[in-house]
Amino acid sequence: MRKPNFRNVLVALGLAAITAQAAPGITGMGAGFKLSFVAADHFGPGFGFGGHYLLNIGLDRAGTIAIYPNPEFWFASHHNDYRYPADLRYYDVNIFELDFNMDARYYFPLPPNIPVGPYVGMGMAPVVEILSWENDIIDNNTDVGAAFNLLTGMDFPMGAIKGFVEMRGKLGSGYDAFKLSFGITFPF
Repeated sequence: MRKPNFRNVLVALGLAAITAQAAPGITGMGAGFKLSFVAADHFGPGFGFGGHYLLNIGLDRAGTIAIYPNPEFWFASHHNDYRYPADLRYYDVNIFELDFNMDARYYFPLPPNIPVGPYVGMGMAPVVEILSWENDIIDNNTDVGAAFNLLTGMDFPMGAIKGFVEMRGKLGSGYDAFKLSFGITFPF
């Protein structure tokens, strides 16, 4: 089986964009990236980043729904957090988590002269979590599970692109986390 190259992926996304814009109810599309500050159970502050894709579906006077797949990963550490019983010492613990978020945003209906776009949303995420201890006694641990996301945020114009700020809570497999994200969306 042949691996897809970057050019083929771009062509596929372009064809999907042209097809989706021709469909009734599609009011906009975009893709971009985000940076996040993360606070997770039992860990200090962490950082993350990821990408996103938006497919906006207009609901006339009832607002807009945006399909919002957004894979992201984050990492954090906690120093001297874990006490291993065999040698009565404390060890540093590091976490790396990859989330395949499949969310939807609901944009509230606002008059056209208001440039910002507040939203709320929710979704599910398959989660891959890797814990590592900085010692030779405890093996690293990898878990796979699922989580539930609740989010709120606001889009705002930045010339030809859109910026956004978003607060997100993740509950479920792995560590519960709160994320504050800042991102950019490039409309097409």
